[in-house]
Formats: sequence, structure tokens, C-alpha cells
Amino acid sequence: MRLDLTTEIVNLIVQQLFLIAWPKPEDNLTALSEFCDLTSFIVDHAVAPNATILQANQTISIGISKDLSTLDLNEIDDDVLRRCTMVISAMLKTNRFKKMHTLLRGLLENIIEKAALCSDTECRILAFEAMGIMAMYDTRLAVEKIIFIKKAVELDETLKSVSLVILCNMILLHGYEAVAKWYSCDNQNPSDRKALIQVMSSFINDENLDVSFTACECLCKLFLSSDAKAEWRDELCQIILKVFDPTTAENQKQKAMLSAFLPFFAETSRNNQCLLASIFLDIFDILRSATEGESLALVDPNIVASCLAYATSFQALTGAGRESGSVHPDLCGYILSGIISDPEDEFIAVFTKTLFLLDVSEWRDVAQIRELLKLTNTARRGAHSNARCVRLLSSFATLLKKRITELLSFDDEDVLSERTSTLSLSAEEFQTKLRLSPDVTKTAKKGASSVRKRPPAHPRLTNLDMLNELLKQNESGLEKNKVLPPTTPYIASVHRRQLSRSAKSAYTTVPFHLDANMEEEDDSSS
Repeated sequence: MRLDLTTEIVNLIVQQLFLIAWPKPEDNLTALSEFCDLTSFIVDHAVAPNATILQANQTISIGISKDLSTLDLNEIDDDVLRRCTMVISAMLKTNRFKKMHTLLRGLLENIIEKAALCSDTECRILAFEAMGIMAMYDTRLAVEKIIFIKKAVELDETLKSVSLVILCNMILLHGYEAVAKWYSCDNQNPSDRKALIQVMSSFINDENLDVSFTACECLCKLFLSSDAKAEWRDELCQIILKVFDPTTAENQKQKAMLSAFLPFFAETSRNNQCLLASIFLDIFDILRSATEGESLALVDPNIVASCLAYATSFQALTGAGRESGSVHPDLCGYILSGIISDPEDEFIAVFTKTLFLLDVSEWRDVAQIRELLKLTNTARRGAHSNARCVRLLSSFATLLKKRITELLSFDDEDVLSERTSTLSLSAEEFQTKLRLSPDVTKTAKKGASSVRKRPPAHPRLTNLDMLNELLKQNESGLEKNKVLPPTTPYIASVHRRQLSRSAKSAYTTVPFHLDANMEEEDDSSS
């Protein structure tokens, strides 16, 4: 009776063998020899099922008139190749072999390369997986076999996913520059250097959901690890827009991965936030060029702008570069330049509202804020025909002026604190100042605290929380006229009445909180 084993079962058996029989790194060569003998036995038994192995010299006695020394490996059927490749692939997936060995090359030439041309789909996939693992740790082999991987990506639909994974792993280990050079056949043209990343990004919208997911996964890994991110602006735009593409909802695994990628990418490095800010206008250029029948035409630009603003906020940054401050001044400059370049743009309302999502309170450079104030005034003059845009820009200019005043007052306070640093109170005077007044002590209840309790504060959400909330809302497929969560969870009571009136207008269908001293009016009145 023959037992048919699946790939998962073989992988589990091989892992347990290494844990029990060959647990130490010095046992790797012994294990490799044993697996070579196993593959030889599978091939020999397929050719001569009645053969017996003699214990004296390990030679094979064949009942039929056939000599195994003259055996042509091309005569091995696909089933035997599949079983041998399954064992070899499982052995390599243990991550115990990180250098090319003579026995490994023998398995590659005699089994893997033939299995890669097999008619059985599973056998070809396993063969490419094994070849890719070997190429990860051997530069010479990677250069030799990358042409096969390139052809597989272009021609074989069943091998696209595994080939993309192999290319991604090779880039992570050997570096993008080296792999791109091998992929383009040593062509030094800078445009050909991007050919590899362009090939990978071309499968983001593939009809095959598995291929689309693999392409997005590989690109996310590269953006989180590679140093060539600045050159991949177009590819990052595709990844970001794929998060909001309605068709992504069909692939829940892909949707979850991309929704997790954006916050993580933004919080790990300030350079990543700078890159996100720099592609803000590029993303809206793509949305602007989307035709009516395309899925990108259904993307809500307000949600895209909100997520980019939250992702690039100073609160969201937890990784390297935090000491350099917020990147929102840079994002503000990009947005204002977009308004100045085309005051009649269809996204002008989105741009002006996005300005109020920027964390102006975190800005520290007075000279930079003054330059942004000049750009704001220039944009306001250019958009004179749009009364609503002018009002919003005027309110934003007021915010910038207030911030400049605050920073200048902080400088004055620092000077004053330096001059009064020598002043001090004695211990008796300090205790006297802290004593309760007679009126308070008389009215205080026995056993009660003399410290006045403040009312409980309303819980405040961070920008990262708001980003995750928007991404979840985007996942649920809400309609565009659905009221999104407010960007400022706590609103002072003095402003609630005014904001409650403005909440009834059509402008609050997007998650933007305008300045508290600005009145919301209907467009008809303007």
C-alpha cells in the first residue's frame, strides 16, 4: 500500500527529523547525505520496484536485466520527480543549509533543474522554491538562475507568485542594486535599474488574487527594508492607492496587510514620512487621471488625504528621526504649491481642508512658518474666485500667525527665566504659600481631601488611532456621504455650539476640523 503525502506533511516530518536526529549545526552534512540517499532510493525503487539492497556493499540487486549505471534520469516520471523535489524543498526550508555544497549541487543538477521543466504544476513550484532558496545563499548560482526566474515571471502564470518571492528574497539578501544588475543583464542604463521594481509592481492589480497579494507583500517588504525607496515613488503611490481601491475588498488578506503596512511604514522612520509627504500630489494626480470606469474613480479623496495627514503627523512617528521634528511643514508646502499651481483644481477643497489636519502646534522653525505664511497668502490671492477656499486659507493663515506669536513669546519667556533663575523662597515661605485659607478649612468635610478634584478629561485619540480608524472605515466600504469620526475628539464647550451648527452643513461629510473661530457658510451664500 502506497501512502500519498502532501507537501505540508513532508515539511512537518523533515522538521521533526532535524529536531530529533540532527539537532546541531555540525550534523548538517550527515543529514544532507541521508537525504541524498533517500532521493536515490526513491529513484531506484521507481525504476526497479523489486530491487533489493545488499547489506555488505550497499549495491542494488535488480531482478530484471537492467543496469542502474546506464540509467537516464530523463526517464524518471513526473511523480518520482515530484516526490524527490518535495523532500529536497522541505530540507532546504529548514534554513540549515546556507552554503552551496557538492551534494546540494548534485541535487540541483540531477533533480531540481529537471523538476523545473516538469509538466506537473506542483512539481515545478517546488523546484523553483528549492532553486530560489539555494540562490539566496550563493551569488554565483543566483546570477546563473535569474534568467530562468525572469522567464518564469513573464511566461508561466503558475510560477509568477513563487518567482516574485524568489526575487524579493534575493533583493533582501544580495541588495537591490546587485539583483537589478543581474536582472537587466549588466545593463548600466539607469532606467533599466528600475526595471526589476517595475516588473514587481506591474502585478499589483493582477487578476489572479494570489499573484496580486504576493506582489504587494514583496513590495511592502522592500519598502520596509531597502534604501532605494526615494527612487520608487511611483511604486509607493500604487501601494498607497491599493489600500483604498474598492477592488481590494475582494482579497481580505491583501486588504489587512496593506492597512497594517501604511501606519507601520510611517511610524518607523521620519524619512518614510518625508517620502509619504512628497508623493501627496502624485497620488492626487493619479486620482485625477482616473476615468469613470476605473476602480480608482470610486476612491474617496477625502479619506486618502486624511490618512496621509495622520500618517505623517509627529505623534505617529516613533522611530528614527524624531528629534528632527514634524514633517508636516514639508507636507504643508506641497499642498500649498498644489493650490498655487491650479486654483481651479477639482481637489482644491480637499487640499484646503487638509491644511487643518496638520499639527501646527508641533512646528518649531519660525523662519519656515513665515515662508509657509507667504505661500498661504499667495494661494489665497490666486484662489480669489473661490470664496470658500479664500476663507479657509485666511483661517489657516491666522493659525500660522498665532503659532509664530507663540514661538516668539516662548523665546521671551526663556530670557525671563534666565534672569530670574537666582530667585528662590525659603522652606518656611514655601510652606506658608501652600497652606489652605481659613475659609477652605472650615468648609472642608472631615476625612476629605483638601485638593480640588478636576472633572474627568475626555479621552483623546492620537493621530495614529485616527489613521487606524479611517482605514477600518475604508475597509467596511462606507458610502462617501457617511459622516466620518471627528479629527479632534475633545472640543471645548465654548466652541461646541458653533461646531454643532456647522455639523449640519454638507461640508462635515469629511473628517476635517476647521479652526474654531471660522464660520461655516453654505456655498450659495458665498
